[in-house]
Amino acid sequence: LFRSSVKLEEEAQIKEEAAAKKKEREAKKKVSKKERKAFRAACQVHGNFSLDGADLGQRLEDVDYLCLALSVEKLCELRKSIENCEGSAARDVFLKWVKTLREEELKKDEILKSKSESSGKAEVRVWTVEQRQLLVKAVKLYPPGTIDRYEVIAEFINSHAAAESEKKVGSEVITQIKLLQSADSALKDQVNRTAFQRFDKEHMSKSDVATAAAAEHEPTQRYDLQPWTGEEQKLLEEALKAFPASTPDRWDRIAEKLARRTKKECVQRCKELAKLVQVKRARKT
Repeated sequence: LFRSSVKLEEEAQIKEEAAAKKKEREAKKKVSKKERKAFRAACQVHGNFSLDGADLGQRLEDVDYLCLALSVEKLCELRKSIENCEGSAARDVFLKWVKTLREEELKKDEILKSKSESSGKAEVRVWTVEQRQLLVKAVKLYPPGTIDRYEVIAEFINSHAAAESEKKVGSEVITQIKLLQSADSALKDQVNRTAFQRFDKEHMSKSDVATAAAAEHEPTQRYDLQPWTGEEQKLLEEALKAFPASTPDRWDRIAEKLARRTKKECVQRCKELAKLVQVKRARKT
């Protein structure tokens, strides 16, 4: 009986500690979510630091990158710095943080490469079509800021690829990602240049008031998401045409056309582009 009583006390203590840790995690998560929301709002005040809309895609990607890579304390520090600046000064602060963080990440990559080379591991080996497809998927699943990101991606590829495929390591993942980014850079630049221009021409010029009004009735919270691809932008524009503002449950139906996006994300994307259109037109008048 004594042993049973001790065991019950131990189990109760373990449960109590687990509940306390869970409560602490949830509290931290709530604070983090609140700070990311405040940071995104501060960025939106400055048009997400896009000059004319052509670089909007890249700037939104930078905002997401900072939200994922920075601690709550650092994100708060950056937000306050932005809020204390005006005009181009705020943009300079934002871009400086992005540049510094990416340089630090690059240094870590170089260290990882150096360790891999010194251990005698081959840096580049043949990648199968399946492995490249898994790499693309893993990059989306594990964004910048993920702890041991490249090793995690390598493990994901190794665990999902065919058994006979060569195993990959973090340094190989880094090299392959850069090769894919280099090959796709022209397409990415084109997406950034044309997304804003098409939205302005095909949607805002026809019904900017209706689109903005419809969006205002939807939730405004935007959470961590991956940058919009050219294909997703095209699907969004087609859905906006197919389902005008008078369509019942419009945003639900639009979201159904984009497998990787939620209703909130579609609304937020339209809001951001609409704001850039309005800023551009205000500058012309």
